[in-house]
Amino acid sequence: DVVLGGDLSLSAVISGLPRNDKWDAGETLGGSSRQSARAASIKCTRGPHGVLSISIMDSQAQPYPPATPSLSATMGFNETQSSPGAVRGEAGLKWVRGEVLGHGCLGTVFKALDQRTGQIFAVKEVRIDRKVDADLKFMASLENEVSIYKELSHPHIVSYLGHDHLDGSMYIYLEYMAGGSVAQVLSQFGPLDESLMSSYLRELLEGLEYLHSRQPVVLHRDVKGANILVGLDCKVKLSDFGCSKRAADTMSQSLRGSIPWMAPEV
Repeated sequence: DVVLGGDLSLSAVISGLPRNDKWDAGETLGGSSRQSARAASIKCTRGPHGVLSISIMDSQAQPYPPATPSLSATMGFNETQSSPGAVRGEAGLKWVRGEVLGHGCLGTVFKALDQRTGQIFAVKEVRIDRKVDADLKFMASLENEVSIYKELSHPHIVSYLGHDHLDGSMYIYLEYMAGGSVAQVLSQFGPLDESLMSSYLRELLEGLEYLHSRQPVVLHRDVKGANILVGLDCKVKLSDFGCSKRAADTMSQSLRGSIPWMAPEV
């Protein structure tokens, strides 16, 4: 016997193992049983302060290979660790719903966690009744928003991550901006310092310049505090392209956006 500490020996530890630990089924310790484990030779490496390592050798002086869990056991473990509320869509994300970030007459925005990567992102959920003409027209508008988002990539434009149609709803996955909107910031903290407003304005104009330099030009048409989001890095990004259009899509005049924030001439 190799003494592990005090009066405790390795054979005593083996003997004291519970009977349902799968040793007798030969599923651990390289397929050995309790009896073969007792009969095996022991190699003990000692250090100045006690035992450093213990290895079990078979009769051919070869170390037992480490136990490997079966594929079925591994799959079972992964399934039990997955949240029962996880949503799997065609966009390749496996996410769990979090707290609500905002409500609107057209839908809800909430926080979500991708269980595979740990990424936190925002989800825009809109219920669609395909039997209602108004909902079908609105879905076409959402599809237009998605088609615009897909082509955009800029430090001051909220990133598009994908979308899904699930259970009568459309879900649009977007970059999560933890600081909320500029409108929320002003509501909670009041007026901002002029230097900070100058930084925000410069970043916003850089985003708009990017949109207006696209071919065809992308017109946002709803620039306001609620659609300018703040990140933890204290940078702002333009979001919500629901009222946007490409300049080449149509030459007709249309009124879109939020009236209080429209230019006086409009």
